[in-house]
Amino acid sequence: MSAKEEMDLLLSRDALVATVGTIKPYALALLVFTGLLLELVVHYQLKISIAYTHFFYLIIAIAGLWYGKKAIPLALFFGGLQIAVGWLITGSITPDSLVRAAMLFVVAYIIGYIADTLNSYYAMVGAQNQNLREVNERLAASEHAFQTANRKLNLLSSVTRHDIRN
Repeated sequence: MSAKEEMDLLLSRDALVATVGTIKPYALALLVFTGLLLELVVHYQLKISIAYTHFFYLIIAIAGLWYGKKAIPLALFFGGLQIAVGWLITGSITPDSLVRAAMLFVVAYIIGYIADTLNSYYAMVGAQNQNLREVNERLAASEHAFQTANRKLNLLSSVTRHDIRN
């Protein structure tokens, strides 16, 4: 792949990331609203407290991948909501609500940590690639200078050989 093709690929990737970056907050807000609606309808009204909470993991995983450890407050929100609605229904804080809330926090922390680490490695690789591009440009300039010097030396050598023969 040539340097120009590589640069075009990087530019198109950056444009895609910028476009997706503008959509992320709206998508996350829609997911949080859906999760809140599920909590109120399925848990509070229908009194079902088990299966729908898996949707929270999806929301937290997406938020963790997009925003890193900044997804932890979202996990705390959903965990607190789970505990609060469980308390409204039963009149007490149940251990299963506490376990679900704790698991939401743990999942958010782990995914956030992995995403933050991945992003820092990606930034390091980007910086190293930039350094390598600069070194390659200097090597190309050195190669050009070497070829020019070699041509001149060959010309001088042929002129000297011609002078010695004459």
